[in-house]
Amino acid sequence: AETVLWGRRPEALEAAGRAIAVSANWMIEAGLVGEADADAGIARVRRSSDMTEAVAGAGFIIEAVAEDVALKQDILVRAEQLASSEALLSSTTSGALS
Repeated sequence: AETVLWGRRPEALEAAGRAIAVSANWMIEAGLVGEADADAGIARVRRSSDMTEAVAGAGFIIEAVAEDVALKQDILVRAEQLASSEALLSSTTSGALS
């Protein structure tokens, strides 16, 4: 399965890619995963700044932007409009929406 990481800004996508690599290296060093498996996992993560492309064919979509209610709502509405009617949409929050 492939994971598509969508971002509004290319620099944020690049930072996310670096963070994924750092996490994978930590798991290798901790003996939790082999290098080949880590590399295979990283290879299954694709980054895109095009939401239409990112949600195409997705079965599960999770929004994880900053705790800004209007921004979260905008992204979820856009994702719902672009995604399959069978896709499950989810949101993360630290409690700002409660």
